[in-house]
Amino acid sequence: MNNNIYKREKILKIKTFVTLALLIIITVFSNSCMDTFGTDPFVKKVPVDPKDTSNSDTKIRAKEINWRFREVVGANQINEWPNSITFLNNYALIDTSNGKTFVWIELEMKANFNFKNMDNENPERSERVEYVKIKIDSLEVQPNISYLLNDLNAGRYGKIEIFSYIDGKKYSFEGKDLITRIRFEYLREQHKITGSFTFDFQMISYVKILQFIGNFSIFY
Repeated sequence: MNNNIYKREKILKIKTFVTLALLIIITVFSNSCMDTFGTDPFVKKVPVDPKDTSNSDTKIRAKEINWRFREVVGANQINEWPNSITFLNNYALIDTSNGKTFVWIELEMKANFNFKNMDNENPERSERVEYVKIKIDSLEVQPNISYLLNDLNAGRYGKIEIFSYIDGKKYSFEGKDLITRIRFEYLREQHKITGSFTFDFQMISYVKILQFIGNFSIFY
């Protein structure tokens, strides 16, 4: 009896340690990439979509948005998303006229993978994120607060598609299908908003990817 209890406690401690290690690595990696915008080769400086989505004079259109995307497969495997990306929508609006800061963001993109060149012998890379969409409608920027991207009616929406190049299957998730969060930091004097979003697949057993993370800097 005592031996069984000891074994269970030992297994629980190991699982707890692995989970904490993964969270620490992801946090450190995320924070470090936020400091390398403009110098890191994986950062995408993307032209902002010129289309006008508002007639309000109080909304300022972003001049530039820098993006960086990564796939988390394991505690020691965080992969950059591909350099070849097609942006279908990419714009941001900022309103600071009433003393508070509100943002409107629309990001829609797909990866241009050459699946024939991928390593079919590596089970950890049998899946890749292929499509991402994020839509933010009039969200107040507040530091150290995470917002769920699970309700289009509330102005916060996220969608993501994963392709398995071994069996040819595609998995699509949106809204409340999974946990998706976004957070912001406002640098008023620099006319800049930074932040990150995370699509979390850890509770979905049939998906090998653990998380898809994006970091951004909005300049206006």
